[in-house]
Amino acid sequence: MQLPNNAISAEDAARMIGITPKRLRELMRAGKIKGVKIKKYWYCDLGSVREYINSNGSRKSNMVVINGEKYISYTIFRAERGIQSNDVLKRVNTIKLNGQLYISESEAARYDKRFEEYFGRKIITPEKAAEMLKCSKNSVKKLISEGKIEKVIVECNLFVFVDSIERYQDRAQAGEDFLQIPQNGRVRRAEVILEQISRLGED
Repeated sequence: MQLPNNAISAEDAARMIGITPKRLRELMRAGKIKGVKIKKYWYCDLGSVREYINSNGSRKSNMVVINGEKYISYTIFRAERGIQSNDVLKRVNTIKLNGQLYISESEAARYDKRFEEYFGRKIITPEKAAEMLKCSKNSVKKLISEGKIEKVIVECNLFVFVDSIERYQDRAQAGEDFLQIPQNGRVRRAEVILEQISRLGED
């Protein structure tokens, strides 16, 4: 079974709501929160968790204001960006209140800006790529593995080059066969390959 797009772990969802993982599983079985079990792990739909919080409230505050600046829950910060590793904690400034981590909106914006471009080329997370392509995150990973869109790993996080997605979309709309894109970022076009073949024939 594929992991749904925009999914977060049951542990993160429970922390967002301020309940135990056991109580969360009860809510999922009751259909109050959308969830799925893959192998031995439970995952929740982030949108469904937010809807539950909006309707029922949260036992934990997911946003606080300190000295006029807004701070958001670190769990939400990670979930919205599809960050799987806690290594990001080494690169952002957080505060801890009542046992919960928060990150300021300005710090979150600084983090986002840091990963807007990679050597002059715009990059986005696989989650954003899935939205752009109107497909699942697993489909994005399949396109990457097939070499149809380009990826780059930046500080242990996976990103996708926007221009490679745009080229993929252009070729899909034109109904042409897809060309594989080497991971070094250089696109080998069919006409160049054909020209090389023709030159070999002349030799």
